[in-house]
This record gives sequence, structure tokens and C-alpha cells, in this order.
Amino acid sequence: MADTYPHAQQRAQLESFLKSIGARPSTLRKDACGDPAIMGTKWHVMAASFVSWVKPVRPGKQSSTASAGSMLYVVTESAMAWTYAKRALRFAVVTQDGDEEGILWLDRLPTVEEAKAIRRYLGIPKKAEMSEETRAKRVAALALARETLKAAA
Repeated sequence: MADTYPHAQQRAQLESFLKSIGARPSTLRKDACGDPAIMGTKWHVMAASFVSWVKPVRPGKQSSTASAGSMLYVVTESAMAWTYAKRALRFAVVTQDGDEEGILWLDRLPTVEEAKAIRRYLGIPKKAEMSEETRAKRVAALALARETLKAAA
């Protein structure tokens, strides 16, 4: 059966999501099934198409609008922690509500404040922010280290 949402499209959507939450590029990897996902220490974000997955309007109700979004899979240590996670991530629609875990649906890119909550509850590390001056110093140090290694070889 043909893939209704090819990996290239999923990856492009996740790269956009990754930039919007300010996460490290190295967190975008393949999951156990080979699909692209943004992997955090506490779970992950996956791209989804409404073509392959029906858009939730609220738990138990669905709409068949054609578009794309992100599924946030969150696992917590306790039921109370899951309650707090749902409260912090209230900008996303809860589509599967378990005792200590669930899936939330976000059909747009998050704001800066929402990105902080996503990174926190999914354990996604933030990308380092540095000035152009610091970046230039690091590039120069790396070039010097490479030259030293070539000379030693």
C-alpha cells in the first residue's frame, strides 16, 4: 500500500516545527518504525496528515478537514504529573487521554511560550543561542584544531 504521507513531507513539516520550538537539530531522528520524529527524553513529536489521520475537534468528535499537524506524545511519571502536563499544554487538543500519558494534537506552529512548555514536558533540548562573535570564535578554534590534527598526522 502506498504511503499517504511520505517521509519527505513529514520531515519537512517536523523541521519547521523544530525551528519554531527552538530545539536542537539532532533531535530530529527516525523512530522505531523508521518514521521521522522529534525525539525528547520524555517522548516525542510526530508529523501527521489529516488524510492519514482524522483531525480531532475534541475527544470523541472528528472532522475530515484536509491539512497537517503535529502529534505530541507525552508520558509522565504519575497521574498528577499528566494532569499538570495537560494544563501546561492546553493550547493543544487532547486526543488520547490515559492515566499517565496521552497524545495531543497541534494544527499550527507553537508560540514562544508554548514552545517552552513543549520542550519541558517532552524533554526536548533547546538549541544553543550564541552571538555572531562567539560563533566566529568557535569556528576559528575548530579550524585551528583541524589544522593541528592534519599536521600531526
